[in-house]
Parts: sequence; C-alpha cells; structure tokens
Amino acid sequence: MNKHEQKRYIKEYAATFVKEMTALITAGKVPEEWGGHELRLWFAIKAADNAKASNGRATSTTPFKKG
Repeated sequence: MNKHEQKRYIKEYAATFVKEMTALITAGKVPEEWGGHELRLWFAIKAADNAKASNGRATSTTPFKKG
C-alpha cells in the first residue's frame, strides 16, 4: 500500500469501530462509570480481536453490562 492507501484504510477502519462502539454506548451497553482508560482499553482489545477475526479466530468485545 502506498501512503494514501494506508491513510484511507486506517480512517475507514477506525470509523467502523467508532460507529459500532458509539452505538453500544447509546444503547446503554457500556458502563457509565467507564472513563478514558477503560474506553481506550476496550478500543485496543476490539482492534486486537478484529485482527484475530481476519485470521479466522473471531471473538466478541462487547462490554459486560447486564440489563
């Protein structure tokens, strides 16, 4: 990939996470007490799981919040 393609890929990849994660927040699936640390960790885990899924090892990174 050239630099332009790399930048476009990262923007699209991040936008997918933002859309999915903000929908979960809006739906009340993310604990309200989570701050920046927890949200960054969730994003990192989601990215790692997504990389595993591209290798055929899918996992879920939905926060655990009952109700």
